[in-house]
Amino acid sequence: MNREMPDPTTDFHHLRSRLEIDDEDARLKLNGQEMILLPRHFFRYILRDVKNALGAEAFRQVFLKAGHDGALTFCRRFREVHQCTPEQAVKGYLAEMSLRGWGRFSIVALELEREYIEVLLQNSALAAEGDLPSGHVIWEGSMLGVLSFLREDDRRSSGKLPGAQSKELPAARGGHSECRIIVGPQE
Repeated sequence: MNREMPDPTTDFHHLRSRLEIDDEDARLKLNGQEMILLPRHFFRYILRDVKNALGAEAFRQVFLKAGHDGALTFCRRFREVHQCTPEQAVKGYLAEMSLRGWGRFSIVALELEREYIEVLLQNSALAAEGDLPSGHVIWEGSMLGVLSFLREDDRRSSGKLPGAQSKELPAARGGHSECRIIVGPQE
């Protein structure tokens, strides 16, 4: 039976109330999962320096894998904590990423039979800025991880990951950038 899940659109305070700090080792945890609270600029500088040191293709591979593994782990944990369906776990993952300041995620399309997901990300924390590269490849990897999670119990899965692409769009309403992340058969 599903436990009551917080309303992600209004419940930042619920999320915050679930944070714990371990008195012995000073580790921050949320629902038993270790967290790290860091400034946005620090993460953005990591993106820049990895791309500069390794090149664009290595940057892409590193952050595709990190995004994939992070989303897969998060969705599994969310499902375990909330005793919910895989689809609810995916929606919960995107809602929590929105609450955590990565931008506002919304699912445009999710078709498991086609192994296809399209997500709109508004006001992304990872949009390109000055010498800081776009980190949207992380979200491509995340959506690949979401599909991997959804396919774990799905016998119809092809067994191989589909392609991924993101398209950063110029500032739209209110001067906020948008990014469309599409994972699935590329047409």
